Amino acid sequence: MAVNFFAGMMRGLGAAVGATAVVALLVWVMAKAVALPFVGEHFTNLRDTVDELVEEARFADDFQRVEFVLRRIERNTADALALQQEADSAEIPSDSTAELAD
Repeated sequence: MAVNFFAGMMRGLGAAVGATAVVALLVWVMAKAVALPFVGEHFTNLRDTVDELVEEARFADDFQRVEFVLRRIERNTADALALQQEADSAEIPSDSTAELAD
C-alpha cells in the first residue's frame, strides 16, 4: 500500500513539473513569436489578454475582505461571550428564589 501511495505521489509531482515545463516553453515561444511579421500581432493580443486575466485573478482584495469579516465575527463573538458571562455571574434576587419555592 505504501508503494502505491508513493507511486501516486511521484506521478502527481511529475505531472505538475511536466505541466510547468510545457507552460514555460509555450510562454517562451510566444515571447519569441511576437517579433514575427504576420503572427506577432496575434501573439501580442493573446499576451495582453493573458496579462489582463492574471491581473483579474489577483486575490489580495478578496483576502482583505475575508480578513475584515473574520475580525468582525471575532469581535461579535467576544462581545456575546462577555454578555453571557455577565448574565451567568449575575445573582438571582432573593425575592425570586422565594417565589420559586412556593
